[in-house]
Parts: sequence; C-alpha cells; structure tokens
Amino acid sequence: MELCEEGSYDAFARSLSNDANYIAQKLLQYNLPDIPGQTVLSHKQTADMWHETNHTDPTGYFASWGYDMNQFNALISMYYNNLKTSGTVFGNRNAITNASPRNVIRVNNPNSAGVQLVSFNDTRSVATPITNRMLGNNTNWLTDETNKDVNGVSYHRVATNEWVQDSYITK
Repeated sequence: MELCEEGSYDAFARSLSNDANYIAQKLLQYNLPDIPGQTVLSHKQTADMWHETNHTDPTGYFASWGYDMNQFNALISMYYNNLKTSGTVFGNRNAITNASPRNVIRVNNPNSAGVQLVSFNDTRSVATPITNRMLGNNTNWLTDETNKDVNGVSYHRVATNEWVQDSYITK
C-alpha cells in the first residue's frame, strides 16, 4: 500500500494508525504472519532485496517526523496482535486490570512532576529523551518488553518506542 504524506503531526499520526490497521487486517484476512521485512516491506526494503527499483520511501518521510520503519512495524504488530486476540485494534481495554502482575509496572520520579520517557534508535543502543510528554507519578503501566543494559541501564516499553528507565519503577 502507498502511504500518503501529511502536513501536520496529528494528520501524520492518524495516517500511520489507519495504514497500520489496514495492513494488520490484510495480514489476518490472507492468513499471513506479521513478519517485518518478509510479509511487511517498505519500498526501501524491496529495493534493497531485489534491486529492481531505487525507491527509498518511506525512510525520508518518516525521518522528517522523527519516526522510522521499526516504529511502524511495531504499530502494525500491536494492531495485528490486538485484532487476533480481541477483534479490535485497541485490544482488551481492561488489559492492565487483567494483566499478570509481572507485566504491570508502577512508576514514580520523586524529583519531578513526572517520569521521563525515552525512545531508541534502530539498534536500541542509543536512548533519546522524549521531551513533549511524560508518565504521571504513581501510575501503573502495562509493559511487554525490556531493553536490558543500555549503558548499564534497563528500560521497559510502555508504548511503541516509548520506554521508561528501570530506576523509576517502584517496587
């Protein structure tokens, strides 16, 4: 499918959500697994694999919004898994209530009004602070993945490429 270029961040985010939903639905409709780089490919990945085109999109377009193909694949995967298990892209709205206690974390930063989030580069080796939002102190978050030992620090994923440092998790 072709992504449409948008002029605002809000429109960009809505477009990504619509596109990821459509891709997840098509994967399920045709009984295909969600495998980034195999069943979900960008023009750039196709060009790199078969050398029959020189297209590089959506790499540049995504980069202009501070986004990348790994994040888009994660969004597709989330929708795909939610559609498979609950029939809706939003998943089980009671997921935190029904989640295993080991998948729920409580965060707090006693030195700030909230808890800093970070995003990672493609190799998950460099953490970049997210400056336009934070997690509320003393709030619970569902986590599905841990990125261990990035410069001696562990992080827990709470959203697509949004991670919280282990030191902010209350025991």
